[in-house]
Amino acid sequence: MKNSVLVSLVSLVSLVSPVSLAVFACASVLACSSSNDHPSSQIGGAGTGPVVSGAGGVAQPAAGAGGGAAIASGGSTTTVPPGAGGLGTVTSSGGAPGTIGAGGVSSTSSGGVTSSGGATSSGGATSSGGAGASGATGTGGAPLAPLVDAAGCSGAKLAKVPDDASAPGPWPIGVRTVKVTIPQGTVTAEIWYPGKPGSEAGAPAVTYDLRDWLLDDKKLIPDAENKLVPCNGCARDIPIDDAHGPYPGVIFIHGTGSLRIANLTTMVTWASRGFVVVAADHPSMYLTDFIGCNANKIAQDLPRDVTATVAAMTAKSGDFAFLGSSIDMSRIGISGHSQGGGAAASLATQPNVQVDIPLAPLAGTAPVSSTLKSTLVAAGQQDTIVTYPSDVSSYGGTNAPTKRLVGIGGGDHLNVTDLCWEKNDMGKNSIEVGLSHNVCGGAGINILNLLFKCGTIDPNLSIKIINYVTTAALEETLHCQDRTQLWSNLTKTFTQVTDFQHAP
Repeated sequence: MKNSVLVSLVSLVSLVSPVSLAVFACASVLACSSSNDHPSSQIGGAGTGPVVSGAGGVAQPAAGAGGGAAIASGGSTTTVPPGAGGLGTVTSSGGAPGTIGAGGVSSTSSGGVTSSGGATSSGGATSSGGAGASGATGTGGAPLAPLVDAAGCSGAKLAKVPDDASAPGPWPIGVRTVKVTIPQGTVTAEIWYPGKPGSEAGAPAVTYDLRDWLLDDKKLIPDAENKLVPCNGCARDIPIDDAHGPYPGVIFIHGTGSLRIANLTTMVTWASRGFVVVAADHPSMYLTDFIGCNANKIAQDLPRDVTATVAAMTAKSGDFAFLGSSIDMSRIGISGHSQGGGAAASLATQPNVQVDIPLAPLAGTAPVSSTLKSTLVAAGQQDTIVTYPSDVSSYGGTNAPTKRLVGIGGGDHLNVTDLCWEKNDMGKNSIEVGLSHNVCGGAGINILNLLFKCGTIDPNLSIKIINYVTTAALEETLHCQDRTQLWSNLTKTFTQVTDFQHAP
């Protein structure tokens, strides 16, 4: 049986016009694995191996592969526990190459060396490789050195982040699954946030098994075809870094038929760079309800869900109490994809929303609000579900003082999400796997199969573009950082950005 690594998800939206019904924004749901060059992903296998470190620091344990070793610069020797999928991270600052396991390929990076069949992010070295199996570790590893302080808005104490806005930041990422109270019951949501440095040491890898969203039908998908979605660089329930902050809140809204982790790579990048990010499974809109796995539905109401989420984040009530004084809800960002993108645009009127980022938004909905400072609309220019002129309309209709439109050449509707690059070891996306096993009766999965639209651009590159532009938009307004050079260099850095409009 192959190692479990990545899964995927779905993002689909229904659009009714006087003459037609177009359901849009879908994605993979059940079984996928990462490409070696996916942003923030590293490669590992399964097995054990020592981690050898030099003087002056500590190397964290990681799931190794093939019994090889990794060398970090500093600290004590640690034995790597057995790994099922190569999940885990060994950090270093300027380490030497580790021993390469069978099938592993060494690839250097800033501050360390990957020794397991793939590339590592800036700041760390991953443990040794095995049989070249696709695994994933953290977003470059939590740094051993203290964070380098940087000033944010209104006296906020942040940390210096990489100049490349698509790169993960210096914080380990805390993650919690929480409940948001609504009048009809509760909504399940996920919070990703800057964790206290060092608190992630020894924590198990965080993964999501999308079969959990299939309820009783989860047993239809065999382990051999199922893959786990890793939350790269995440540690569950670790304390928030209260020595820094407060951190602005950001809300993400998935599309119909999707999940709260639809844009996981992007949201984790935001959290690692100093934001508290929340995404919920929206009733009668998320995967379980859409494909017919759930008979007890709560009516869909996105304004209700988002209003309740903002209230819980602001009051730090219930499951949100741990945020304490570390969250700044006077500065809020909101984003979403497809129907979620249209909702994000229309909900710019939520209190204190300063940045609105609709991705391929429904019906050209334009963010309009008196509190808006910035809007970013991003989409694939070859989108066959929500055509690009609709995105141009969303951009043109916003009243934000600063507004931008980013068109990705060769990108279709799903290229602004994590979904297009995720396929299993047999080259199948999770929609295909779900169809082959008649998940939840098959009708909902059949619709999603018709709407799985990826373009001709390298999907790893398209999500890197999304990470870059969304992070730059959030940081310049919510962190008060100068990102002028990043925007000036956008089309030079990514020639695949074939339309970039902005005002001013």
